[in-house]
Amino acid sequence: LVRVNSTDGALSAQLFNESSRGAFGAYNAGGSTQLNYVGTDTNGGLSKTTATDGTLSTEIKSDSSSRGEVDVYNAAGNTVQSKLAVDNNGGVVQTNADDGTKSTELTSDSSNRGQVDVYNAAGNTVQSKLAADANGGVVQTNADDGTKSVDLTSDSNNRGKATVYNAGGDETRVVMEVDSNDRGSTSTLDANENLSTKITSDTSNRGQLEIYNAAGDAVQSKLAVDANGGIISSKASDGTLSTEEGSDGNKRGFSKLYNAAGDAAR
Repeated sequence: LVRVNSTDGALSAQLFNESSRGAFGAYNAGGSTQLNYVGTDTNGGLSKTTATDGTLSTEIKSDSSSRGEVDVYNAAGNTVQSKLAVDNNGGVVQTNADDGTKSTELTSDSSNRGQVDVYNAAGNTVQSKLAADANGGVVQTNADDGTKSVDLTSDSNNRGKATVYNAGGDETRVVMEVDSNDRGSTSTLDANENLSTKITSDTSNRGQLEIYNAAGDAVQSKLAVDANGGIISSKASDGTLSTEEGSDGNKRGFSKLYNAAGDAAR
């Protein structure tokens, strides 16, 4: 034991053994409260700072994988509120709720892109995520069990895209995006992820709704608009035009039945 006192005899610092390990403590002006501690634990070096009343404020140490870690404690000194650490992908910044459960985590993914995870009240399930992929930013929301619900992304042409997933979070059910003509498009998919319906605009900026077959590869019905008004058309299983209903230039309705090739009204 080595003690150092101030000019008034109060304890200033001491070197001592603790569980057969060397340690150092620095004290307040009156020598009554240790404010700094330097020692070791089973993982390596350990440094602690305390508040004026001796409650723990911060810890600098190594984790079990020989990576550095900084823990910041609450006013009572018994619960970690923030953490600086390292994982396999790089640095980690973690914030905790007042009870110590994890609230948010700033990390890097395996492709060296930044990521922010927001957790539920229990601190064990990611509910929202800010990330990045090859096309830009990604915003992801999850269900209460952590399965993916919605993705907001950009496509390879810098156009926005929203994807809505099934209950399992592994199959797409709705896609809202922008097509190559910079027109909005909303598609719904069936349980097999085949296209069921699509809402878009035509080249004249008129709305249209297309309804697809079970395979999702051929339009069977269409609601559209031309210069005279609304149009309803139905098609054969191979996509050829079968019937068409609409209005003529004099606001009169018409109905047309087409031949097998779909290129002549009968």
